[in-house]
Amino acid sequence: MNIRKALASDAQAIFDLRNRSIRCLCKGFYQDDLLFRWTEEVGPSSEFVEFVSHLMYVAESSDRVIGCGAVSLLDGKVDAVFVDPDHAGNGIGRKVMQLLEEIAVEGGSTKTLHLEATLNATPFYAKLGFSVDSASLYISPRGFSLECIKMSKNLHNR
Repeated sequence: MNIRKALASDAQAIFDLRNRSIRCLCKGFYQDDLLFRWTEEVGPSSEFVEFVSHLMYVAESSDRVIGCGAVSLLDGKVDAVFVDPDHAGNGIGRKVMQLLEEIAVEGGSTKTLHLEATLNATPFYAKLGFSVDSASLYISPRGFSLECIKMSKNLHNR
């Protein structure tokens, strides 16, 4: 497995990975109709392609994207961490998160990482040293909301 900076040309593969991950790994934590609405778009928007090319990193194996994640050095926000369901539990998410944390530390502009975890991912982030800050509600611009957990990690304790 290799982790590298994402390219705009990776956007479709990342978008497809995101949808597979949500549909499989969030099942049982959210209602099926919410999972459908969350993943009903057929392709990446131009905003998503820009996000991918600026902030995303991908884990790949045999030239296939099997994991991804992003971190903003401006505010320490970790976002869009997804793992292919066929590879879940194999340490890919942990390796992506380790890289994002290293990038944040080396960037030096943030002292704390923060994220909004899906209900199924909260234990994963807790194992990586993130603390629960509060329950929250993600409000989608498409008119639905999802329960999530705001979490943070102090980088000084690293």
